[in-house]
Amino acid sequence: MNLQLTKKLSDKLKVDLVKIDTTKYNDIENYHCNLLKFGRDNCVLITNDKNLFSFFIYGLKASDFKNFEESISQRIFKILIELGFSQPQFEQILDSLQNIQYSKTSNRSVISSMNDMKNQIESYIYHGDNIYEINRKLNQTPYKYIEHKYATDLYKELLNINSTEVENVKIEYNQMLLNTFTLEELSLLYENRTMCSVDKYQKINVMVVSFPNIMVEISTDCEVKDIAVIDLLDDCGHNYPNPLSKEKLFKIIS
Repeated sequence: MNLQLTKKLSDKLKVDLVKIDTTKYNDIENYHCNLLKFGRDNCVLITNDKNLFSFFIYGLKASDFKNFEESISQRIFKILIELGFSQPQFEQILDSLQNIQYSKTSNRSVISSMNDMKNQIESYIYHGDNIYEINRKLNQTPYKYIEHKYATDLYKELLNINSTEVENVKIEYNQMLLNTFTLEELSLLYENRTMCSVDKYQKINVMVVSFPNIMVEISTDCEVKDIAVIDLLDDCGHNYPNPLSKEKLFKIIS
C-alpha cells in the first residue's frame, strides 16, 4: 500500500518521504493520509485516491504512532467488518497493508476533499456519532470529485473487479505450474515446503518456496529450467550454486 502522507503526519511519524510514481500501484493501493486533531485527540484520515473511500481512525496515542502500521491495520480491519465488507474484499486490503510505502502527497483534489471530510467529521463528533457511524456517513456522501457517487459503492466495485483479476491470475499461474512441473514433482514440493506464495496482484511467473534450509524462486515459465536460490540459512552448512537446477532442488528436499 502506498500511503501519501501530509507533512504534519510525516513529522509525527518521523519518516522521510520520497516522491514516487503512483501509477506503479493499482487503484486499491494508493491513499492519501492526514493527521487530524479534535480537541486533544489525535486522529488519522486515510483516503483512497481513486474513489475517496476513507478510513477515519480516532484517538491515537503515542504508542500507536510508534507502531503505526500495526495500529491502523487493526482498526481498518474492524471498520471494514462493521461496514459489511465480505472476507474476500477485506482480505485484499489487509494483504496490501502488509507492505506499506510512505511517499509525498500527489493529488490536490484528494487533499481538498479530505479537508471537506474534516468539517463533516467535526459535525458528526459534535452530534455524538460513534467511530463506525462516522465512517459509514463519510463514505455515503456524494462528493464532486467522484461525480456525486458514493465512495462505498465505488470501493466495493473496485474490490470485486480486483478479486476477479486475482482469480484469473491464479488460473494462469496454476497452468504455468503444470507446464513446468509434473504432478509428482508438484506433490513433492507441496509435501516438503514450509511456505509457498505467489504475488496475487501482479502477473508474474515466479513462485517462492521455503524449505527447512533453503528458499528458492521457482520459475513457472516452461521455457526456464533453472531455479534461483534467493536465500540460504547461514547455519545449514550448504553452499548451493546459483542458479539451482530443478533436479538439484528435488535432490535437496527429498
